[in-house]
Amino acid sequence: MPVIVLNGADGLGARQFTLFHELAHLLSRTSAVCDVWREGGVEARCNEFAADLLMPRQAVADLLVRDGPTTPDFLATQFKVSRSAAAVRLRTLGRITQEQLDAYLREAREAAIAQREAAKSREQKGGPSPHLLKVRNLGPRFVGTVLDAMHDERISVTDAAQILESKVQALDKLEAEVDRRGVAS
Repeated sequence: MPVIVLNGADGLGARQFTLFHELAHLLSRTSAVCDVWREGGVEARCNEFAADLLMPRQAVADLLVRDGPTTPDFLATQFKVSRSAAAVRLRTLGRITQEQLDAYLREAREAAIAQREAAKSREQKGGPSPHLLKVRNLGPRFVGTVLDAMHDERISVTDAAQILESKVQALDKLEAEVDRRGVAS
């Protein structure tokens, strides 16, 4: 069964674009192991699919007519997407060149790497607890469903820990976090 995995450390806009990009791979039955930084073929079509969903062609055209030339930053703010997604959209509409897109994506990639490094540095200074990150990354509904199955003895404690990629000793903390969030499975 196909699965789309998103990086919880990425911003919401980046995760949205990735979700629809990967959905395009599933719908077209193409490999999702890709290099999104190059123009052409399957990747360009998947990028265009995601851009069409998040930034409809007519809505972007109306914005460009109303506000004139725009930047990826402005478009990202208007459609609540990542700057990279906005740059891809401007490219698919022929508003920027492939060279401009490549440069913009390179800058965005470098900024994302710097942001992740800064986040790692903050985590080393104390950051969020592992069980908080686990619930964030897997989703409280999923964690709660696995824990409910464990309590109903449909799966073992060991199976629950394995599914949640956690230690048995941490299951109580995961459950407390799901309860704290008030998410029903």
